[in-house]
Amino acid sequence: MTEKIIQLDNFSIDDAISHTGQGKTSPFRGMVRVYKDGLLETKGTKNGWINNMTIISGREFGAQQLFNAIPAGNQSLIGDLRSHKIDSFGIGSGGYIVGTNETLTAQGPELFDSGLYNPVAINSAAIADPQGTPNIVKKIDTAIIDGLPGSIELIQNDSYIDGLGNNGYYTTVKNTCVIDAGEPTFLNAGESVKIDEAVLYMTDATNINPFPFARVTFPPKWIELESQLIIEWYIIF
Repeated sequence: MTEKIIQLDNFSIDDAISHTGQGKTSPFRGMVRVYKDGLLETKGTKNGWINNMTIISGREFGAQQLFNAIPAGNQSLIGDLRSHKIDSFGIGSGGYIVGTNETLTAQGPELFDSGLYNPVAINSAAIADPQGTPNIVKKIDTAIIDGLPGSIELIQNDSYIDGLGNNGYYTTVKNTCVIDAGEPTFLNAGESVKIDEAVLYMTDATNINPFPFARVTFPPKWIELESQLIIEWYIIF
């Protein structure tokens, strides 16, 4: 597959760095699918895919990590994120307002989102979110007892042929985020909670101090204690 660069005469550096202009599109593309009890729930889009928003803290994290640099005088509002890594997620019920006649009004995602609009506690091992709400941020690769662990994988994008034969490049990251049967642990048998938003978080070297990387909203799913919710979250570079 060949990619081409198209030069635009009317596109300047000011456009590229402005959050109101053409430059508001992130270099990190995120796409999400949601499954409940093995069935695809994000329907109505091509193959069930929904785009996320890489928010301000996520974009600055990328810049700091790639170039091992922070703003002069460390003037960043989110601080030094060079020791952070994307390894966690959270869910919430603030993605859509459900109106009369089941009308849905999306609440973002927006570039300046600071996290989940209405976080839902997952389990007692999950850490507090940046706003201090406890039990929100779950490590992707952890699991409850006898549960299904999530995973983080590098996926091959494409292949090409050079003088040494076939080669592939790996610039897509697949995050499998699991809310297993038995979670959210605050639910009782027969109870349910609305889930319609999720956030990918990055944590520091001690696995605390989370910051949001990206946020996604999707039509509401009602999950019970017995349900299993899986969010497939791809980040494409």
